[in-house]
Amino acid sequence: MPAPIIEQDASLESVLEQNTHTLTWLLAYPFTQDLAAPFQAQQERWMAVDRQEILLWMDILKATTLVSVADEALDALVDAVANTILAEAGNDRSAPLYTLYFGNQRPSDLKRPVLGGQLETMRAWLPSLTGGSQALRALGEQLAAAIQKADAATAALAAAKQKNREFRTVGERKAFIDAQNALRKSTYGALSEMPHKHPDKRLPNTFADLFFKRLPRRKTAAEEPEPATAAELTAKIAEVEQQLAALKTRYTEVLAAEEVSAREKAQREADAAALTEAEKAAEALAARVTALRAKLGR
Repeated sequence: MPAPIIEQDASLESVLEQNTHTLTWLLAYPFTQDLAAPFQAQQERWMAVDRQEILLWMDILKATTLVSVADEALDALVDAVANTILAEAGNDRSAPLYTLYFGNQRPSDLKRPVLGGQLETMRAWLPSLTGGSQALRALGEQLAAAIQKADAATAALAAAKQKNREFRTVGERKAFIDAQNALRKSTYGALSEMPHKHPDKRLPNTFADLFFKRLPRRKTAAEEPEPATAAELTAKIAEVEQQLAALKTRYTEVLAAEEVSAREKAQREADAAALTEAEKAAEALAARVTALRAKLGR
């Protein structure tokens, strides 16, 4: 049985585990130590590839954060534009300018997407804002700057994701795994000859298999389950559990970040709604005070 092929989407941690397993076995036998040097070199190459993968992931995280920052700035401008128009229109939500910008939506509805549709909607506001009142023109200038930053953040995120895709599909990560598989294949062939080259050592015909960990074989739904010994199943379970633990950790981190962002956005929307209601109540109260003073002649 040839050396198992490492899939391109295998985690780098599992690739390191495979390489270390083979390297350690090669160093364990004096007559196989000459085959160990390329695997040692692959250990060093793994460090560089892993660092590159981490840096690319960090670029995606940074760009994602800049998108959130840009979205926050646009959300603030949604509230500012809505409040300014209502102040100028006597709190009339049916005013033409208000319906032009918001239609039947509440400001909180427009703020719900993270950039995307919100960005394009607000981009369309620029011509009318620049031709509006002094307050709206000032907001138009702020919006133009905010849109420029949002566009840059969106482009940075797309570029970071594209670099990561290229790294994995045609770049150094793919080249590294291709080199691993080629080295494993040639080494397996050399090890398979050992029982014949060293008959005095009474090596089993499966000697080469000892140097390579078995990998779970990907099967179609139509295939029968692959026969396995208890030892092989134990090894597979351990590998899957390791991958699952890594996924759970990443899931927990992403979920926590999303929950914090969602709570903060929900709180901002609730505060904005409460402020709007409070302002309406204050205006009504002020109008009543004015009416009572007039009635009392004060």
